Amino acid sequence: MVAAIARLQPEPQALLPALPALLDAVASRQTLALQLDAVTRFVERLAPSLRCSILLADTAHGTLHNGASPHLPAGYTAAIDGMAYGEGRGSCGTAAARLDMVIVADIQQSPLWIDFRELAAGFGLAACWSMPIADADRRLLGTFAMYYGEPREPTAAELEVLRVAAPITALVIQRHRDSVRLLASEIRYRELAERCPDGLLAHLAGDVTYANPAAATLLGYGSADELVGRSLRLFEASPDDDRLRHHRSGTQSGWLRRRDGTPLPIETTANVCELGGVECVLLTIRDVTNRRALESALSEASSREQERVGYSLHDGLCQELTGISMLVSALSGRVRRLDSACGNELDALNDLLTRTIGDTKRIATRMAPVTAERAGLTGALTTLCDQFGHRHGIHIRLRMPPGIDGELAATEATHLYRIAQEALANVARHAGARRVQVRLTANPVRYSLVISDDGRGLGAGTTGSGLGMAGMRYRAEQLGGFITFEARRPHGTHVRVLCPRHAGTVP
Repeated sequence: MVAAIARLQPEPQALLPALPALLDAVASRQTLALQLDAVTRFVERLAPSLRCSILLADTAHGTLHNGASPHLPAGYTAAIDGMAYGEGRGSCGTAAARLDMVIVADIQQSPLWIDFRELAAGFGLAACWSMPIADADRRLLGTFAMYYGEPREPTAAELEVLRVAAPITALVIQRHRDSVRLLASEIRYRELAERCPDGLLAHLAGDVTYANPAAATLLGYGSADELVGRSLRLFEASPDDDRLRHHRSGTQSGWLRRRDGTPLPIETTANVCELGGVECVLLTIRDVTNRRALESALSEASSREQERVGYSLHDGLCQELTGISMLVSALSGRVRRLDSACGNELDALNDLLTRTIGDTKRIATRMAPVTAERAGLTGALTTLCDQFGHRHGIHIRLRMPPGIDGELAATEATHLYRIAQEALANVARHAGARRVQVRLTANPVRYSLVISDDGRGLGAGTTGSGLGMAGMRYRAEQLGGFITFEARRPHGTHVRVLCPRHAGTVP
């Protein structure tokens, strides 16, 4: 458009001072009416008698509506506002229908203006040149018209300005419509986010940039604004646990620390997104307290059932097998005096019964390993380590604080025992270790269970996603903590479980 202006005669320099204001208006966030008004006023500086008009198309109804016409008579703009476009509907209506420029040098002599001659004459309009406004796909947006009070043909420079003014107007209209659609989309998605029952946190490099009301409620804050700018480290369950800040894709379970310090079991789903043109991570946080409670209740019911079956095996089947063994032993003594061969067979049968009784007792013990009758977790881990070391020829050192059994609930003790049991089974299957240390420690805040070995260590492809490791991770989460699998130096593996020591605290 600047090149076209430069070719205008006789005073193109008069337009140049107004060019920055036009560009500012076009690029601004003003209303569409103000932006279109700025375009028409700029073009009208071409000549004192020039009057411009922008009509906006309603393609759904086939009509044109006033967009900007600062110097046209109000009665005229009101009369043509909402007119149907089509062939013979004046310069603008015909240009809209043809999607091509229409030049009418004398309105009173043009067949295109038959229905509007008297209207135009009444307001002193004698010539009208109109250019359709279309988007990049040639879809009609409106028309740009230049009116004069006397019949005349356009100059080459005026035609060039008309051709340039229409695309500039199209850009303004398209930007406005895109902005309206974007704003509507933003409002719609913000409404979804604000009303989402799950917490939503967007963070950049670990600092919260957006939070919805549900996130504020989950974390114990009065409003979402209180969360913005805070580090995710404040909400992580432990200084050792940075999974939340580094979680960028997929779903994981874990714990958050609420404002008052209480732990909150959660499930988080992370997705990388853009906010304001900056890449960030959006975390969807779901409170799984009720689900964890149900899982815990199921786990406790399962443990109680296992314990019941264990006692039934020990006190029922084992006792009956023991009685049968005593009868077989007595029968063997009596038969041997008559037939030594039959006596030997009865002795073999009695040996089989004895081994079966031992196996059944071990099964019963494993089904309820940490009951008070069996000296709690201390006794269960001592037995486990002794049997494991003897069976696999591995030296095992067990370290536990005194009085630990009085603090742990049966379910908690069972989870810790099963984690240690699975970790030792992994050592036997994969590590090729000679020494293992099982260490349970406690401080005023948390418990720590560490199983260390001097074996081959974690392989390069180890992800911790196997069934055994997944079971260990699940049990750690049930305890309110988390588990890590770390390589030892120079070789070996650490399996580390951290969980809160008392209800209501966080590790």
